[in-house]
Amino acid sequence: MTDSQVWYLTEELLNQINNLVVHFFGGEKGVKNEANIYFIAERVKTLHEGLEEKQKILAKAAFYLVQIVRERHPFTDGNKRTGIIATELFLFSNGFKLKHSQEEKEKFLLELAYKKKSFKQTISWIKEGLAELTKGEELEVFRGWNADKTSQRKMVVK
Repeated sequence: MTDSQVWYLTEELLNQINNLVVHFFGGEKGVKNEANIYFIAERVKTLHEGLEEKQKILAKAAFYLVQIVRERHPFTDGNKRTGIIATELFLFSNGFKLKHSQEEKEKFLLELAYKKKSFKQTISWIKEGLAELTKGEELEVFRGWNADKTSQRKMVVK
């Protein structure tokens, strides 16, 4: 994969992910700061250019996660769920997936949100769970309770 082949999340897609998260899992719809979404979508494209391709993808994935969950927190609600889904969609679109269990993801997201995990630790966590995709594989990006806590839902990308 060359840099020109790296697939990035757009500002519009980040907003759409959050809208889906709030719709399916509950919460208040809205954006706290549109400029933060723009920053995340654009800044990631220029980061970590000197790294080997796989390392570059890891670092960029960690950037999405840290910026959405902890640093920029651009949405009114659903930032942790939006962050992990955006990160997994970025990885999936670039030929990778996370093997971490749902429980491991939830635990890490809470630790990241409460600033118990650093950017470097986020890279390491992603690297520990990273696997290459197999042809035709679908991605279950998130499983969680719906807004009224009566049933679980999941989001799948094929």
